[in-house]
Amino acid sequence: MKRLLGVLLLLASPVMGQLCSESFTLRATACPAGALDCTNKGSTLTHSELDADIINIIDICKPFDVSTTAVSVQGDWTFLGSLEVPNGAALTVNADGEVSHDITADQLVYGADPTILHPVRCETLIIENLAAADDNYPLGMKNFARTITAVGLHCAGTCTTGADISLEDRAGNAMTHTVPTHSTGTSNTTFQNVTAANTLVSGEGLRFDVDNAVDPETDTYEITVCFTIDRQ
Repeated sequence: MKRLLGVLLLLASPVMGQLCSESFTLRATACPAGALDCTNKGSTLTHSELDADIINIIDICKPFDVSTTAVSVQGDWTFLGSLEVPNGAALTVNADGEVSHDITADQLVYGADPTILHPVRCETLIIENLAAADDNYPLGMKNFARTITAVGLHCAGTCTTGADISLEDRAGNAMTHTVPTHSTGTSNTTFQNVTAANTLVSGEGLRFDVDNAVDPETDTYEITVCFTIDRQ
């Protein structure tokens, strides 16, 4: 068993980590040979030196590679800042306790199944008898700031002339997006990205306008809006 009194800073990535200190004092007791691997920590640090009561270590910053070696860390660790988890495109996550950040879809992936945490949320409003007069139609509000990212439209009915809709905030400021083309029947809906004037503060409402003459005005529409939650 070893006891270390000092400050250790561990910076780690999936490929290269670093145990580093520019200048600090380390007190160590009962560090038997083989209990601590010092080979990557500079030529001035040895096992025998760790047996000393007080050790002054200066500039022992040197990288160590953990890409092919399993590392087990026990006890409580406090990180004052951000912690980088394994990240990349479709990394393998298939066991309990494993976690990675899939940067292609911006998803956090963890667990044996695995479970996915996705930053985008979507909500759908179903409206019967949508008509040209349905301007300033409310699509809801939230108690947090958010960014509208996409909109999609599906028509159930005759849908001879589908509705052209446009998103805006409660004050009537138009958001920038291509007019979504409605899908019908069993076809899949194509979403259009919302690219500008699309941020809403907490409590700010979202609404839409119907911009054309809809025929007939007896069809039922699904309007789906997707968004991300802004950092609080």
